[in-house]
Amino acid sequence: MTFLHSQYRGLDALDANGPRLLLAEHHHEIEAAYRALLAATYTDDPRELVTEFRSFEREILEHIKAEEDVILPAYEQHAPMDARALRGDHEKIRQQLTRICIDCELHAIRAATLEDLIADLRAHAAREDAQMYPWAQVHLPVDSKRAVFVWLATSMQRLALITPRSVSANPASDPSSPLA
Repeated sequence: MTFLHSQYRGLDALDANGPRLLLAEHHHEIEAAYRALLAATYTDDPRELVTEFRSFEREILEHIKAEEDVILPAYEQHAPMDARALRGDHEKIRQQLTRICIDCELHAIRAATLEDLIADLRAHAAREDAQMYPWAQVHLPVDSKRAVFVWLATSMQRLALITPRSVSANPASDPSSPLA
């Protein structure tokens, strides 16, 4: 049995190996990458900030795409109003990312703008964690769960490349900080 195949075992079960836990963990990885990005706003290297923001943005957009391509079409059949609200959240997040990308390129990014984005991401994640992910854990077809798993594994590896560069002098990178 290959490593990847062994990782798939249990994806059709109602245990910790399913999409609910994996997607929630991805939200935590995004949060860690956000803290590193916020720390980078306090440094004097705008090129590093742009590079880190682009990586962060790519992961957020791919997370949204995976949900919209794999989970939401099936979830819409179960909870059309919630699915519509989640798609609305996705659109708002895309708009925020575009605005922040422009601000980064112009070296005019403010920490408060990033904090607004993370507040919206947290609220969105809480809705998904409470409703869509539990549904996906039980009802998403195994092939769809596998597709989500493969995507998540790759994305988490890329997110890990963002997080080690946080600036320890920044209160936002302190685990005891309210932002952590």
